[in-house]
Amino acid sequence: MAFITLRRTRTTSSYYLVESYRDESGRSRKRTLCYLGREYDGVDTLEKALAHWQEKRRQALRTCEAYRGERRTQAEQTIRAIEAKLSLIRLHLKKQQAAEAERRERERRAEEAAYWQAFAILRREPSEAHYREAKCAYRKLAMRYHPDQGGDHTSFVRLQRAFDDAVSRYRIAA
Repeated sequence: MAFITLRRTRTTSSYYLVESYRDESGRSRKRTLCYLGREYDGVDTLEKALAHWQEKRRQALRTCEAYRGERRTQAEQTIRAIEAKLSLIRLHLKKQQAAEAERRERERRAEEAAYWQAFAILRREPSEAHYREAKCAYRKLAMRYHPDQGGDHTSFVRLQRAFDDAVSRYRIAA
């Protein structure tokens, strides 16, 4: 798991990309992956750091064109170092976005679990109140799973069958 930390010295404050991990004995450790920039550069997020270092790379490429000899070799080394930093930032940005998408998916499933639970309750204890709750849950889930609303056919059919099964048990009991 990587995160951004601000480190302060007497004269400057800088952001770093830091990774936490566990060593062989299971203790939590941290290692610095790369320097992102100074606080006044405004690189407090990976997106801002990416934009900052892309601009630095463009500047380095422009200055490299003007140099010859050993200075050009040094400028090319700087460009390679910036490109390595950019690839590391892009990698962790993708990981961060994937983790965020996974978190949203877990939240969506947890929210939907309450709706699916309404069908199970109606099957176990058929009553008018439980029927109304299941019907409300069906409507909310249908808005997500219906193919016209961006869902897929198989999910909607599964929802329809679960609701029909619960309602048929309610009607038999009533």
